[in-house]
Amino acid sequence: MTWNQPAPTITGGCTTPAKGHFGHPDRRRHNTISVREAAVLQSFPATYYVFSTDYIDRVCTMIRNAVPPVFAEAVGGSTLTALRKYQ
Repeated sequence: MTWNQPAPTITGGCTTPAKGHFGHPDRRRHNTISVREAAVLQSFPATYYVFSTDYIDRVCTMIRNAVPPVFAEAVGGSTLTALRKYQ
């Protein structure tokens, strides 16, 4: 990953180097992005959103399967506007 390019699609292996292209852009770290960084890339709030599990693989699956909140809000807003227009 690089700082000036879009991030790849987040998958369940986002914290495992062998499962994708999730090397941290700060090459000094020599690891993948963190679970929190993956969640932020999916547009989850950076500071107060908590994943309720102690198992990193379950959190990665939740992040992978989630509809990004910003995208869901945009689709919901457009749907509501269209429904109001046709009522």
